[in-house]
Amino acid sequence: MKSELSAVDVHFLVRELQKLVGARVQRAYGISQEEVYFQFHKEGKHLLRVKLPGVAYLAEHRPDFPKNPSGFIMFLRKRLNNARVKGIRQIGMDRIIIFDLEGKFQEKIMNYELIIELVAPGNVLLIGQKPVKGGTLSDPVILHLLTPQSYKDRTLRGGIAYEAPPAPTNIRTDDEDKLIEAVTNSGMDMLVKALAVGLSLGGEYAELVCKRAGLDKTKAKLEKTDIKKAIAEAKKLLDDTAKPLTNKKEVILFPEKGTEGTHHETMSEALEERFGDVEETTSEKKVKKGKKGTILEQQQQQKTGLETSAKENHRRGELIYEQYQEVQEIINQIKAGEEPS
Repeated sequence: MKSELSAVDVHFLVRELQKLVGARVQRAYGISQEEVYFQFHKEGKHLLRVKLPGVAYLAEHRPDFPKNPSGFIMFLRKRLNNARVKGIRQIGMDRIIIFDLEGKFQEKIMNYELIIELVAPGNVLLIGQKPVKGGTLSDPVILHLLTPQSYKDRTLRGGIAYEAPPAPTNIRTDDEDKLIEAVTNSGMDMLVKALAVGLSLGGEYAELVCKRAGLDKTKAKLEKTDIKKAIAEAKKLLDDTAKPLTNKKEVILFPEKGTEGTHHETMSEALEERFGDVEETTSEKKVKKGKKGTILEQQQQQKTGLETSAKENHRRGELIYEQYQEVQEIINQIKAGEEPS
């Protein structure tokens, strides 16, 4: 990926995020309308960075957050403080991540869906129930969201039910006939393009599937046998283990042998290397300055110690030289096995 996550990338990110199941939401932070952070706690702190329109990952770098958070961030803090992560999932094969949360509000146990849309222009929404007359709760609605939006087929604003974008084909759950039909009717004049659109793979992974399946990606005639091979290979890909690598241009989850770049233990680590180009925070600068000061102090102490040691050794040398005859006689007596006089 070069600038944003594809549906396949989101699939692998959601797999990596499973470590947060059972975690507690500690805090929400907002940098801007395009950048939101969520801090979780589970055997230590975990910081999820959401950089709209199309990137999310677990970050190591912690920026300086604004002292005056927006109304949306304050609402999230109020509703989600100490909420427990019950599950994390992807909507079909779309670029949408849902955190299923359980929290407590006004002495009632509440269930929420924290939705992160990585489909341009991107959004973050909190879905839940609202108290209504008679002490009951409404059906789930959008309680608050980062940015109200209106599209041809749906509207995102507070107080109404959430609608996801029209669902693309889902290679994990759709039957083979439906997938073959989607590829055949994609309107593309080349196999790799038809797979990219019809199977919701995107260009990068459609190319990889063609290569792994031994198919001619430039083939114009879409044959059923080729599509079946591609479907089988695409399903294998989703079960594969990513081996993230970064270079100057992009993040590659499945690099070919010999691809130059830096290998990473996790997808998030690779994403931060690629998309985490941010300035050092004030606190980080202070820590670094403190470390430099400590190092300089240690170096000065070492220098002083060496100077003192050198002076002492120099004086020892002078004493040995001054008493050379006596020292030499003692050495000779020891060599001869005699008692020094």
